[in-house]
Amino acid sequence: MNKDEATRKFEQTKTLFTQHRYEETLAILDELDAAYPRTRRIMYPRALCLASMGRYREARQVCEELLICFNYPKAQALLAQIDEQEAALAQMPHAGQAPPARPMSIPMPLIQFDEDQLDYKPAAHPPLEVESSSNTLLYVVVAVVVVAAVGLAAVLLTRSDRGEPGQSSHQTPAAHQATAPATVAPEWHHDYSDALLQLRGQQNAPMLLFFYEDGSEIAERMDNEVFNEPSVLHFLKGWTLVRINVREEPGAAEEYHIETIPTTLILDPFGMEAYRQSGYVAARTLYDELSRLSFKPLKPPNFMPFLIALVLVVLVSLSLIHISEPTRPY
Repeated sequence: MNKDEATRKFEQTKTLFTQHRYEETLAILDELDAAYPRTRRIMYPRALCLASMGRYREARQVCEELLICFNYPKAQALLAQIDEQEAALAQMPHAGQAPPARPMSIPMPLIQFDEDQLDYKPAAHPPLEVESSSNTLLYVVVAVVVVAAVGLAAVLLTRSDRGEPGQSSHQTPAAHQATAPATVAPEWHHDYSDALLQLRGQQNAPMLLFFYEDGSEIAERMDNEVFNEPSVLHFLKGWTLVRINVREEPGAAEEYHIETIPTTLILDPFGMEAYRQSGYVAARTLYDELSRLSFKPLKPPNFMPFLIALVLVVLVSLSLIHISEPTRPY
């Protein structure tokens, strides 16, 4: 329906309404409402026709929609008159007969047709549909922000979990020695109980236990050839290293069922046995085992990335609630 035709039909409804031809008026207004939905200057005359025809319930619904969408004062006045008409009808005697199928209509002299000109709004783009599309866009934006926040948290968490650049397990000890920085000789503990206390203070670092006895030639060879090897020492950085003399601490040897001297034992950060070797262990063999195990001291869980993501989600959600709050155009 083009503008000229709509204007002609709208002017026709004014004449029909003045002649109390409400059925014909309503038919034309329904046609205009389909072409220009949610238009105040069409909705209000429709409410007038419905009220004049005694269809108070439908008229009330249109008036309430006018108040919600436009806060239109005339709709409030029409609602008040509908209430008066319904109250008057309720007091009218029916002489013992059943009420009519449709409410009776009585004159409503204070109601007049709205003389404003018709607003032309494309039917394909009614105001509420635009608002709905806008809300959909907001939901998409929020979803993208949430996914980005979770992804950011995952990246930050992954980076925080990475230790120092590790060593390649396929490198030989000689090649690693050529690239490894100068390594300070490790500190060995000679008291097993004291080492356990330090282990608790180092956030459960892995532990290497070396069981020996005085005068053992194999133990002396390992001290000179294995535990002084720079590539091995670099791997043991941050570990708790304990030398246990089985003659002085038989309880520790008994606890770990040591039967051969020397014995090299590796415990993981949880205190579980991860490697055991009796007798001489070559530097290359120990290096390979350390490369395979690749223990890192345990760190407390890092919740900061998730807190950042949570704050972002909350802020965006609050913004969405604020933006999507319904507003009443005047």
